Amino acid sequence: MKKIFAFVLLVGFFTVGLFAQAHQLKIASIAPANSPWSRAQDTLVANILRRTNNQVKLTFIAMNTQGGEIGTIKRMRTVRPGQKAPIDGAVFTNIGLAELLPNSTLLTLVVPGLFENQAELDHALSEVAPHVEKEVGAEGYVLLGWLNVGWATFYAKETFRNPAQLKRLRLDAGGFGSDIISNLFKAAGYSVEAVPPQQFLQSIKSPNGIQASYSVPMLGYIMGWHKSLPNILDMGVCPVMSAVVMSKATWDKLSPDQQSVIKSEFKNAQETVGKEQEKADREYLDKMASEGAKLIKLSTSEKSELVENFKKDAEVMSKTPNSPIDIKFYNEILGIVEKYRAGQR
Repeated sequence: MKKIFAFVLLVGFFTVGLFAQAHQLKIASIAPANSPWSRAQDTLVANILRRTNNQVKLTFIAMNTQGGEIGTIKRMRTVRPGQKAPIDGAVFTNIGLAELLPNSTLLTLVVPGLFENQAELDHALSEVAPHVEKEVGAEGYVLLGWLNVGWATFYAKETFRNPAQLKRLRLDAGGFGSDIISNLFKAAGYSVEAVPPQQFLQSIKSPNGIQASYSVPMLGYIMGWHKSLPNILDMGVCPVMSAVVMSKATWDKLSPDQQSVIKSEFKNAQETVGKEQEKADREYLDKMASEGAKLIKLSTSEKSELVENFKKDAEVMSKTPNSPIDIKFYNEILGIVEKYRAGQR
C-alpha cells in the first residue's frame, strides 16, 4: 500500500512539473549600471520569481546590445505570424515610446512645466492610466509601468532668468539625436540647432557651437556638460520617463495571477525609483555646483513666468504637423495636477 501511495505521489509531482508552465521573459532596458533604475530591476526580477513560485523569470538585457531603441522595436515585432519575437518587452524612453507607438499622444506627459515633483506625476499617472493603457493596447502592447529617469533641466554657457533669454540661445535637446524633440522645441520658438550625439561634446566646447542643452542631471554630470555649460537651471522642468511595455502576445500567455504580480511589482518599482531619482538629481546638481557650475534659482515670479510660457509652448507644440502632443489631453492632465495642488495646500 505504501509503495502504491509513493508511486501516486511521484506521478502527481511529475504531472504538476510537466504542466506548470514556466515563462522566460526577455526585457531590453536602457537603465545605466548602478542607478536607482537598475537596482529596481534587480529587485523586480527577484520578487516576481518568488511570488510566482519560480514560474515567471524576467531577464533584463542591455538595450545597446539590441541596436538601441530602434533595434529593440524591430526585435519586438514578430517576423512571421505565429513566430515568437526575440524580445518580449522593453523599457523605453519618451523617444523610443514615440517610435514604438507613432499614433499615441503619450509625449504629452512630458511637456515642460506640467509637473513640479514626483508626487504630482504619480498622482496624474494613476488618474490617466485608462487613457494611456488604451493607447498602448491599440498598438498591440501592454503597459506594465513607468520609471522616471530624472527631471530634465536647462544647461547654458551664459546665465538666463526668463524665457526670452533662454530661447535666443542655440539649443540642442540633450544630445538625444531626435527630430521629434527638436521639432517641438523649434515650433515653440527656441533656437534649435540639433547636433549628432557623437559631435555634441565637441560642439559645446566650440565658441560657435551649441550654447544650451536640455537633459537630466545624471547625464549632465557624467558627461561633464557643466564644464562647458556651467549655468544650470535649479528646477525640474519635466520628468524624462521610461515606459515598460510588453507585447500583448506574451502577456496573454501569462495567467491572471502572474499578470497581477507583475503589475503590482512594477507599480512598487515606479514609486521607489521616483523617490530615489529626485534625491539623485539633487545630488548631481550639487556635485556640479561644487565643481564650479552656477545653479540658477528663480524667484517665485520668475518661475511663474517660465511655467506660463511653457503652457503657451504646449499649445504651439500641439499644432505642429504630426505632433505627438494632444492639447486636449494636456489640459486634462493640467486640470488633474492643479486640483491635486489645491488639495495639498
